[in-house]
Amino acid sequence: MTENHHVARSMVLNFLIVRHFSFRRSGDNLKLLTSAAKFLSKPDELKEMSRILSDLENKDKKLNRAFTDGILEGIRNNIRWAEK
Repeated sequence: MTENHHVARSMVLNFLIVRHFSFRRSGDNLKLLTSAAKFLSKPDELKEMSRILSDLENKDKKLNRAFTDGILEGIRNNIRWAEK
C-alpha cells in the first residue's frame, strides 16, 4: 500500500511540474501546490516543490514569501512525521 501512495504522490508532483504555470493567476497555482503539498513526505519531493515555488516566485514578484515558505514547512513537517 505504501508503494502505491508513493507512486500516486510522484504522479501528482510530475503533473504539477509539467503544468504548474498553467493558471494565469499565481494565487491559483499556490492553492493547487498547497493542496498537493499535504501529500508530499519525501526529501526529493521537498526539493522539487522548492524548485517549483522558486520558479513561481521569479515569475510573479508580488507573491508573499511567507506563504510559499509555509508550503515548504508543511512538507518538512510531513517528512518529520513519516520518519517517526
